[in-house]
Parts: sequence; structure tokens; C-alpha cells
Amino acid sequence: MIDRFHIFVEGKTDKVFVEQYFYHVFGVSIPKDFVVPTNGKDNRQNATNKMKTMSANGGKNLVIFDADDDVEKRRTELLSWKEKENLDFELFLIPNDKEAGALETLLENIINPNNEPIFKCWDKYESDLGQLKIKGRTTPLTIPGKKAKIYAYLSALLGKSDDEQKLAQTEKRDYRNPLHWNLDAEYLEPLKEFLKCNIEKNE
Repeated sequence: MIDRFHIFVEGKTDKVFVEQYFYHVFGVSIPKDFVVPTNGKDNRQNATNKMKTMSANGGKNLVIFDADDDVEKRRTELLSWKEKENLDFELFLIPNDKEAGALETLLENIINPNNEPIFKCWDKYESDLGQLKIKGRTTPLTIPGKKAKIYAYLSALLGKSDDEQKLAQTEKRDYRNPLHWNLDAEYLEPLKEFLKCNIEKNE
């Protein structure tokens, strides 16, 4: 494994997942300062400086950002940033480097299969909510986003106490809990290969 690298992510939620998935793939904990949140896709100056420093010291930079609504538009945008700032990094777009989406899209696809009825129940809730008419309201009700869906999924699986429910919060989640998540899911293979290709030394 190479010993000098940074993985740049968009926020703390991504940092928690990447750190835990890194351990799952490599069997070692990644130092916390090796995963760098940029705190939003538009706040990149700190990341730019860190990347240049890492490259100057012979290290490697990886960027793992959300694909958002258009994966190719996002890729073009980030590669333009790379060229404009003369940066050196390898890029992976969540969820799988080929489809639109974000971390929550990835998480939807790696739940423990035994828990799929929870999502089916949630989908019915969304459908019913979309058809609900409220007297005096002229606009449709807002369907909760995927962040709410993932939170509700975990909240349903955890106990009722305040301490147990706190484990559904993004920064306290345990993605290595096999009762909730499947980190060996085929859906994660592209991310796994990206990490292994760029982190493992070529002997």
C-alpha cells in the first residue's frame, strides 16, 4: 500500500463512509487526516493547496465526489478544474462512476437484502404522499429526499432509546454492521477497484 495519499470527498458524511469502507477493503484503518472533506463542491481552494503539496511530496491524490444529476457533466467540470489548477488526481464519481447520483444512491444499493421490505414500505409512503390532497393547499406535498429515506431506514432498525437513535445520524453510522449494510455488494465493485488500483503498490 502506498504510504502518502489523500482522498478528497465533499463532506463529513462521505468521510465517514470512505474511512469505514477503506478498512473493509484493506483491513487497516486509514489515518483520519488522509480523508479530506472539501466542505462542498464549490469550496475547493483548500483542496487545491493540499493536492499540490501532496503531489510535490511524491504522494497521490484521489477525488471521490458525487456524480449529481449528470455524471458526464460532473466529470467534465472536475477535469476542467484539474486542468485549470494544474492538479494531479484520480477521479471517481459516486455512486458507481457511470450513473447519476450521490452517496445516498450508493447506500440504497448496499442495504442488507433482508431489510428490503423497509424500502418497499417507504416507496408506498412516497406514492401515497404524492397523491395526498390537503384542503386549502394549492401545491403538491414535498416528497422527502434520499437523505431522509436512508435516515428512516436506519432509524427503523435501531432501538427506541435516544442513544440508539443517534446511531442513525450521518456521522455516527456503522456501515460495517452486516445487519444493516452489505459492504461486499456487487454494486461497490467499481469503488473497490478504484481504491485498490490507486492505493496498492505495483510490485
